[in-house]
This record gives sequence, C-alpha cells and structure tokens, in this order.
Amino acid sequence: MGIALAPEGVYHWSWFGRRFLPWDDITEARPVLNYGPSIKLICRDSIWTSLPGDSALCWFGFFRRYMCTIHAGYLAVDPAIAYYGILFYLKNPDHRHELATDAGVERLRRMDFPPSLAEELSDSAKA
Repeated sequence: MGIALAPEGVYHWSWFGRRFLPWDDITEARPVLNYGPSIKLICRDSIWTSLPGDSALCWFGFFRRYMCTIHAGYLAVDPAIAYYGILFYLKNPDHRHELATDAGVERLRRMDFPPSLAEELSDSAKA
C-alpha cells in the first residue's frame, strides 16, 4: 500500500492494484475515518474512466471509486504528512514541479507548509 505524489498527479497503490489520479481531476482532499485514518480524494466526473497504467480492476466503476480513498493507516509515513502534502500540492499547483526533485521530498520531510494551510484546516474543522 502506498502513494506517490508526482507533478502530474497522485499514484495510489492498494492491495489490489494501482490508480492514477491527475491533479486537475482532484477537486478536494478530506481526512476521514474509514476503518482507520483515511484520505478521501473528491474527483471530477472525468476521473470515472480508467486511465492507462491503472490496474485491470479499475475498469469497474465501484473499484475506481474505492481507489479515491487512501487508507492512510497502512502507509509507511505519518497519515498527517500524507494528507498535508496532498492538500498543499492540490492548492499550490505552481509548486508541483518540486515533486520531480528532492525539493518536494524535503518539503514533506520538514512539513514546510505555509501557515495559511494550517489556518484553513483549523477553519474547516470548526465547520
């Protein structure tokens, strides 16, 4: 189980295969409790088609929807870092190029996210 953040999108591996979610198709990321900490990626309608490189199971609609939820408790990193990283690069497309270099790794390692991200998370938790 794992994820990879890339300049073009999010790669998500589960027990049953891989799904690629382009940044342009992801509209929102939400933390949820779904048998443990999870990250729910809300996607545009265009994501409901299988993309090249997706697992064969992604031909089935129910599995494509399932693969939009990342079960973060199984990741080798803190689920909060994964969530903050996805949220930061979702909201800051001008920084996505970092994901092709060590700069992206360093940003995640240092949790170098702007204070506005923490404020936004705090405000959404109050709602």
